Amino acid sequence: MPWYLVAALLTLLASYQGILTTLSQSHGKYRYDYATVPFLAEVFKLLVSSFFLGKECQSSSPPRMTREWKTVRLFPIPSIIYLVHNNVQFASLTYVDPSTYQIIG
Repeated sequence: MPWYLVAALLTLLASYQGILTTLSQSHGKYRYDYATVPFLAEVFKLLVSSFFLGKECQSSSPPRMTREWKTVRLFPIPSIIYLVHNNVQFASLTYVDPSTYQIIG
């Protein structure tokens, strides 16, 4: 897939995230536990990534993956930051409209 198509898709998805999150509100509140949305999104990404990794391992030599503790122990740090960011996003979209969120976000 060409890089410019991927860039356009990522831009659209990032732009519509705030709008769709706001549209899912009912009377200014979410009718669901908004902490589950990032969790389910991450589970979906894990399944898709696992599928493609399995496909990659079958089609050619296994990809190089690090197993050194010094490197692997750093992996949770961005995950925790991402988790906090997603939960703060839902909370902040309760108080500001999506266009303002895109400007300050």
